[in-house]
Amino acid sequence: MEKYNKKDLEVLILEQNKTYSYIGTLYGVSANAIKKAAKKLGIVLPKRRVVSRKENFSHKGFKKTSLVNRISDEEFSNIIKSSKTWIEIGKKLGYKNELSSNVKTSIETRCSMLGVELIIDNGSKDNMLEITKGELFRDRKNWQSARSAIQKIARDVFNEANPHPKCAICGYSNHVEVAHIKAVNEFDDSATIREIDSITNLIGLCPNHHWEYDNGILEL
Repeated sequence: MEKYNKKDLEVLILEQNKTYSYIGTLYGVSANAIKKAAKKLGIVLPKRRVVSRKENFSHKGFKKTSLVNRISDEEFSNIIKSSKTWIEIGKKLGYKNELSSNVKTSIETRCSMLGVELIIDNGSKDNMLEITKGELFRDRKNWQSARSAIQKIARDVFNEANPHPKCAICGYSNHVEVAHIKAVNEFDDSATIREIDSITNLIGLCPNHHWEYDNGILEL
């Protein structure tokens, strides 16, 4: 319980009306874990209202021009419940491009008002591969978290294709690191993680040759 601060949770739940799943992403836990923690801290949780099939979110003073608010509460709830990623939600709502931070906030707000749990699963490799570099860096807590996620997937992709990895330069096999041939920072924000971590963009190097490559000493 030490990781949770009562005042912080009260602000997020009661004042900002954030969903439990959204708060969970901030702490790296599930929505249920947030609920339990709040109750143990003595926070009286608000009752989430029941979705009415006759209601339409666009009738409540929100912009009807937004794709988030054009559909009924029931349709919106079904989309949220049947989706696992921002990309999936965006496509079902009718967005052609990646969702902006403002659109995501609108979706979170509507979910909160309807009492619908927004569960974004960007943790699995399959889901991670489909999101863009821009989305990943925007949704993670910090730069290092996003960079580590890309590197982890790169290792998984490379090791699946190379069960017995070795350094492409010297053949050393006791400790092989995975390097990006085209550096991550050279990709646009619109590039997907699948493109960045494509097996054709990955190479196995020993620690020495990896350092030389990163520092411009070694050319491939």
